Amino acid sequence: MESRPARKQVDDSMLKFGPTKVSPDQSGVFYNIWYNKWSGGDRVKYAKEKAKTRCKIERDAGVTKGDRTKNTYFCLYFARGCCPYGSECSYWHRLPTASDSLDTTIDAFGRDKFEEYREDMGGVGSFNRENRTLYVGYIHIGPNIEEIVRKHFSEWGEIEKIKILKDKGVAFVTYERSLSAEFAKEAMCNQSLDHNEVLNVRWATDDPNPRAKEEYKRKAEALAAQAIQKSLPAEFTLNADYTNKRPKIEETNIRDQYYGLEGYESLEYFDPPMYRNNNHQIQQDIQNSDTSTESNNNNLISKDYKNTIISAETLENIKSISQNIHKTSMNTNVTRNNNNNNTALTGLADYGSESESENENENDNNDNNNNNNNK
Repeated sequence: MESRPARKQVDDSMLKFGPTKVSPDQSGVFYNIWYNKWSGGDRVKYAKEKAKTRCKIERDAGVTKGDRTKNTYFCLYFARGCCPYGSECSYWHRLPTASDSLDTTIDAFGRDKFEEYREDMGGVGSFNRENRTLYVGYIHIGPNIEEIVRKHFSEWGEIEKIKILKDKGVAFVTYERSLSAEFAKEAMCNQSLDHNEVLNVRWATDDPNPRAKEEYKRKAEALAAQAIQKSLPAEFTLNADYTNKRPKIEETNIRDQYYGLEGYESLEYFDPPMYRNNNHQIQQDIQNSDTSTESNNNNLISKDYKNTIISAETLENIKSISQNIHKTSMNTNVTRNNNNNNTALTGLADYGSESESENENENDNNDNNNNNNNK
């Protein structure tokens, strides 16, 4: 939007409505103050008159009072090139942008839309269908007619495509946004291109081409998804933004590792990806196992002592002392058992065998018998 104040396009005398303005071109008996035209009498030939004013965006656009108002619309007279207020106007004197969002039941100029289009496809339009295509009739056909149409209609917004029917002198201009189409319809009504023709600008009907219908459906779904995503909180769209930005970050890191030199590769990235991944996986498994062991120990301690009134540290000290006492008593018992075993073995060594006692008794008996015989 221009930072300079908006320019007055015409004088106040151009806004005088009534017989004083149209008396030289009187074409009827009765003047209708509601429609600002004559009616009755002989029917004259319906001939369009070229518009006397035309909007020039580079010259006329600027800041108005409407820029300081929240709920306002685009100036209809500015689009037609006949606004006498300039910077004092309560409406916008600029082109529609992507950030402008209006209700679908009204047009860019704040006029209410209808349920159905008019029979001649003129007027404000319908709110049942978003129409971005204009029908432009009575154009002068030439070798470079598409370039001429694009030059004049691209002033009001970004054009998606242009289709020319040379045998009928008709052009179809499709804009990127519906607000641009609504603004262009009023700005180019009864205007001329490079010749003295008077254009007939109306809304276009549905394109019977199946491909065009599929494309329109796809774009409508994309716009709806974009609108829903903008309305969601930040935590719902953060993952989607990270997924979209992550490949670009990885690509930048890979590009930086070569230091801008073709054929050079940093030693940090010299290892094959397969071994790099395996080493990374092994280190990660070790860290996970250590972490799980510590967590299990902590969980066991917490489960044992969470219901006691004594602190866990005190209970651990008592437990360690009892274990030391138990170990000391076990060592004492083992020492006593070893001493008893040694004593028993010593007694067994002094005790004679049963066979030796029998031999001694036999020897004594033999000696006694020998003594008796000698006697």
